[in-house]
Amino acid sequence: MLGALFVRRQLSVPEPLLDLRLFSTPAFSVSLVAMLLMLLGAGGADMLLAQYLQAVEGMSPGRAGLLLVAPALGSIVGGLLPTVLNRWARPGFVMGFALLVAGAGAAAMVWFVGGGKLPGIVVAAVVIQLALGPLFTLSYNLIIASAPLRKAGSAAAMGDVAGGFGNALSLAFLGSLAAVVYRRLLDGAGLEEVPPHAVEAAGESVGGATAVAETLPGGIGGELLEAARSAFTVAVQTGYGFTAVVLVPVGLVVLWALRGVRLEGLGGGAVGAGAPNDDSDGGSDAERREPQDA
Repeated sequence: MLGALFVRRQLSVPEPLLDLRLFSTPAFSVSLVAMLLMLLGAGGADMLLAQYLQAVEGMSPGRAGLLLVAPALGSIVGGLLPTVLNRWARPGFVMGFALLVAGAGAAAMVWFVGGGKLPGIVVAAVVIQLALGPLFTLSYNLIIASAPLRKAGSAAAMGDVAGGFGNALSLAFLGSLAAVVYRRLLDGAGLEEVPPHAVEAAGESVGGATAVAETLPGGIGGELLEAARSAFTVAVQTGYGFTAVVLVPVGLVVLWALRGVRLEGLGGGAVGAGAPNDDSDGGSDAERREPQDA
């Protein structure tokens, strides 16, 4: 009810706090939703990977952090690619193809994690981050370039909100999904010789399982630790499977919905597709925002 009243109010006032008319521009709405869904699918995956490297592969926090530098560098390089790619392809093609590649990387991660293949895990993580890098740059470019100059600040703010909301939602959802899968698999692992209180404590987290296993006799502790690592491996696979399931359809939608969009054709243009710019300040075309190159 309150949401409906808010929408009605924003559509009726001349200077709305949140200009919902911007969503009538496909380049704006598709880019905003693509960014949100991309972060929903991939935002929490790094958290799962960091835990996997420490809890399952047995790495120290320092070594795991050093290993994760490679995907971080891939993300930086990917963010710089649109400057070059924009000269050869439309932003919709670059964004859609990048999402499909990232989805394929997430599917490969499911395979590599299940086999414990560390080199493949690192390569897949780099591919995912390298592919998603251009999406941030191009999404913000399309979001801001689609809005009239006087509403560019509001458009940029909506992009920030979508990004933050998608990342927070991903951490909450993927974390909860992984926790549910881990707990159910651990409960069904048949640990009859392990004390119930130890199984209960281990079910809280894989880190808790490691701590509890150290307090148990060798054979029993090893059995609990092995079951916890196996359950968490499946939980990580489930998380990356969800990432692939989200990114691939979003990539196909972006390829289709933004197939005819060009950055140079927006120029802080119309609020509605094909409609004239209805800014009340009477600004000329020369006064409108020029799209960024990257």
